[in-house]
Formats: sequence, C-alpha cells, structure tokens
Amino acid sequence: MNRVVIFLTLTVIGSVAAELEHAVQYEPVERVQQLLRSGVPLTANACVLAGFRDAVARYFFLYIREAIERSWRGESIQVMTSADAYQCLDALLVHTADVALVRTLLLAGARVGYKDMQGNTALLSAQQAGYREKEALLRHQAEDVYAQLLMRVQNETLTEDFLRTHFVGLNKLNINRPYQEVGWRTALFVAVMRNYVKGVLLLLRYGAKGVQYALWLAIQRASKKIIQALCEHGARLWAIPGALQTVVTSNKHAENIVPWLAPLVSPRDRKDALIAACLKADECLFAQLTRAGASLYYQDKQGVTPLYAAVLGHNLSLVKTIAAHKKQQLTRDQLLRAKTFFPDAYTLLASSDTTS
Repeated sequence: MNRVVIFLTLTVIGSVAAELEHAVQYEPVERVQQLLRSGVPLTANACVLAGFRDAVARYFFLYIREAIERSWRGESIQVMTSADAYQCLDALLVHTADVALVRTLLLAGARVGYKDMQGNTALLSAQQAGYREKEALLRHQAEDVYAQLLMRVQNETLTEDFLRTHFVGLNKLNINRPYQEVGWRTALFVAVMRNYVKGVLLLLRYGAKGVQYALWLAIQRASKKIIQALCEHGARLWAIPGALQTVVTSNKHAENIVPWLAPLVSPRDRKDALIAACLKADECLFAQLTRAGASLYYQDKQGVTPLYAAVLGHNLSLVKTIAAHKKQQLTRDQLLRAKTFFPDAYTLLASSDTTS
C-alpha cells in the first residue's frame, strides 16, 4: 500500500514539474506565473529552460530573490527551501543570454560551476552559443570570488581588503551565499564552526546574516568572543533553550564562557547546567556555577539531583562537597545503584544520613 502511495505521489510531482517545464518553453509568462502561484514548485530544470526565454528568466529571478530574502527574514518558504532557491539561481545562469541579467545573477550569488542534466555549465553554454560578453563576464567574475571566500574562511586567511573589494558598493557580491560543499552553510556559519574569531567579526561587519542560527552553532563550539559578537549583532540568547547547559555539555571553551553567561540566564537554566557539570565530573564548572548562584537543592524532570549526578559522574570529590550540605539526599534506589556502580560513593553516603 505504501509503495502505491509513494508511486502516485511521485507521479503527481513529476506531472506538475513537466507542466511547468512545458509552460516555460512554450506558453506565455502569465501561465508560468499562474502555475507558481498555484503552488507548483520551481525546479532547477525549469530554470535551466528559462534561460532561453528572457522574460521568464527575469520573472524567475524575482521569484527566487523573494524566496531567499524571506528565508533570511526567518519566514517560511512553502514551495522551496533556501538551498533549492540557490540551486535554481545557479541553474538560471546556464543558458541566460541577457548580459544585464547574468551580471545580476552573479551579484545575487549564482555560481558558474553548476551543471544541468546534460552536463552543461554557464561558461560552456556561453562558449557554444557564441555569447562573448557573457563568457568574458563569467571568466573573471563571481565563481572565483565565492570559492576564494570559502577557502579564506577555511584557511583562516580572510582579510578586510578582500571583503572591501568584492562585498561593498553597488556591484557587491552576496556574502550570504551558502555553499553546497559544506552542507549549504554560509561563510559565517563555517567561520563560527571553526571558531575563527577574526573571520566572524569581519563577516558580521560586512553584512553577514543568519546570526540566530550562527549563535546556536556558537553555543555548541565557539569561544565567548564569538558568542558576544553575535549577540551584539542581534542574536537572542533567550531564544535558545538550555544555552548554558549546552555550553557546559558540549563547548570546550566552557570555563571561559560560564562566568559570563551564567548570570544572564534563568535560575532554572543554571540548575540544569549544574547537573550537567556534575554528570561531566567537572569541578571547575561546578565551582563557577555555584558562585553564579546555581542551587544545589534542585531535582530535574528525571529526578536527578546534583548529588546523584555527581555519583553518576564518578567524582568522589564532588560527592563529598555536595553531601556536606545536609539537606542533600538520595532515594534508596539511587543509593543502591551507587553501591553497584560507584562503591566509594556508596560507602561515603551510606555512613551519613543521605537517603530519603
């Protein structure tokens, strides 16, 4: 039954795509517009075909640009993802003859290395069709610059001169163009994942967007300076649930981040982070969080307290520190588990009144 449903779904998708591609080649632009407004998804192949009809190509560019702009504003794109939009932008460049539109596509982020279903690239198509002006434009324009931007971020050699040359002014290129080769991430996201502080600061200065997603990445792996820079450019810490706990659990720069971040989050977030530090058996983070006001008298949704987390983390020093607070207790089941998995902690706790 499921196979039948999948087959019928694919058949319907294929038929509407074929209808759009037929309209692109042979019908008035108004018919193409009608199909897209009715929810027919724009495909890369339709964009390749649109390159032979300037009016359709120009309409597709406006449609794609709106989808990209909506994605950066955080609005949902029902008919295409941001990655699909950029792939369509690339495809539109392949056969487009209008030099003004070619220049616009390049500035918007189209890359000349895209291949259509027949293996044609924009440069090969321009050579075969004798479009000399387009060929000259493609040879020295955007593809090398976008490739260089990614390479400079990956090699941590990004400079302000490079960004000022290509990403400022009326003919500036699109600094927010995502790269398929790095999972459709932008240069900013790659810089954050590499903890490339200088690169992040430069990219933000020259208009990099997507700071909220960049902050989500930074919380997991980047330094305090990057997290602070993203917040200064509009990223919202409060919009990331459990940010402090994530820093404690995953970020290797946690010892430098926690003293700054802990006072900024809610008391509950500090308590959850304290349990994470105990599970991690990290005495330094434990001390930082308690100094920031994280309470030892807390139980999370799974019934785990800081004392039991320290037992699970196999850190006897933390167990002793927390057990010194007489109100700290384990359930009898938890104490029995300690006896099995951490006998030293069991011996310490069983000798005192720490069961409830």
